[in-house]
Amino acid sequence: MRGFRKLYALSLLFLMGLLLMYFKWRGGFLNSMRAMALWAIIFPLVFAIAVEDSLARFED
Repeated sequence: MRGFRKLYALSLLFLMGLLLMYFKWRGGFLNSMRAMALWAIIFPLVFAIAVEDSLARFED
């Protein structure tokens, strides 16, 4: 089950990265705010994946 959660989180990160590149490419104030909101979602996901991987390695 943990592998599926990681795959799900990585796929979300990929889609959010594509949206981030789209909003950065378009420019403008509102698109910039959307890009910052995506960063606010992306960083905790990356942190959660890193912590989960380190805990899994520590348990093994």
